[in-house]
Amino acid sequence: MSKKGSVVGAKALGTPVSEPFTRMFAAPEAGAARVNLDEDLTVTVLNPHVPWLWELADWGLKEWQKRIKRDGADLASRIFPDSVT
Repeated sequence: MSKKGSVVGAKALGTPVSEPFTRMFAAPEAGAARVNLDEDLTVTVLNPHVPWLWELADWGLKEWQKRIKRDGADLASRIFPDSVT
């Protein structure tokens, strides 16, 4: 068992990643978000912040568009081999 206030990962706690959350969340603009899962377990969200998530989403979309332009249908057939005929 870890000491109160120590930093440990979900794997070390035997907690499945992203459970029991049903939606995405991010750290607030200032400070941290804290979620009490039970009386002995609190999750503190330090990152990511919303602007960073928007930048990541924009980057991912641009990269995907570049790959589609470069590889066309061949890209889809490599990623989803059973869905392209």
